[in-house]
This record gives sequence, structure tokens and C-alpha cells, in this order.
Amino acid sequence: MSSETARSKRRAYLALFAIETLAAIVFVTASVPLYGAVMAASGHQLLNLPESPVIMLSAIAIFHCAYWYRLRRVPLVLGTQNHFLSHIVLFASRINFVFGTAFFALVVFRHLPGLTEIVDPVRLVLRCIGAVVILFSVYCYSTELERIGIALRPQ
Repeated sequence: MSSETARSKRRAYLALFAIETLAAIVFVTASVPLYGAVMAASGHQLLNLPESPVIMLSAIAIFHCAYWYRLRRVPLVLGTQNHFLSHIVLFASRINFVFGTAFFALVVFRHLPGLTEIVDPVRLVLRCIGAVVILFSVYCYSTELERIGIALRPQ
């Protein structure tokens, strides 16, 4: 592979990874008020979300477009290897997934079993599906970080 081809593949990878990272930051940031609302109203169905879900859903859609395109079409080409950086990225991968699972655990183990009254079952099911989609998105991003961390390891 020529050096120009390698550079263009690296630029494509880094651009898609930057899009994934920005989208992940947006949907994690947008879920913080939701986390607080679920925590404050544990056991009660939220009829109104603290913020519009449009931003979060848009970020998730953009993330998955970039993630799946990158996964299928753009190889991971970094061109550098570093033990320390590898450990930092792998650590970030684990921490990222811990934050995602904390939200999921709050919803599944604390909030849902305590529901005293289901006012709108359709809305409840849609929100549960949304929580799973968010967790899956966090998992995909953690997997991407893990791939980078492994690629950064010297042979």
C-alpha cells in the first residue's frame, strides 16, 4: 500500500471516528437530564421528558451511520504504536461502558420494578426500547475504542 493511500485511509478513519466521538458526547450529555429525572422519580412513569429526545435520537442516528460505514468500508489505520496510549484508550473504553451500564441499571433494576402505576404503556415500551438503543450505542463506541487500543499495542 502506498504511503498516500495509507494517509487517505487514516484521514477517512479519523474523520469518521471524530463524528462517532462527537455524536457519542452529544447523546451521553443529552442523557444526563434524563438520568436525573429517572433518579428523582424512581417508581413513577415520566410523562414528560426533561428535554426533547430529538437531539439524542439525531446523535444516535448520526453515530450509527458513521460507525457502521466505518466498520464495513474503512479499515483501522493508525500508523503508530504506543503501550501507554493503548492503555489509556482501553481504560476509556471500559469507563465509557460503565457510564452506559449505570444508566441502564438505574432504569432496569431500580426504576422499572418500582413502577406503581403505568399511565401510558406505549410510551413506557418506547422508552425502554430507547434505553436499550442508548446502551447498544455506548457498547458500539466502547468496542470502537477497544479496537483502537488494541491496534495501538506494539507487536
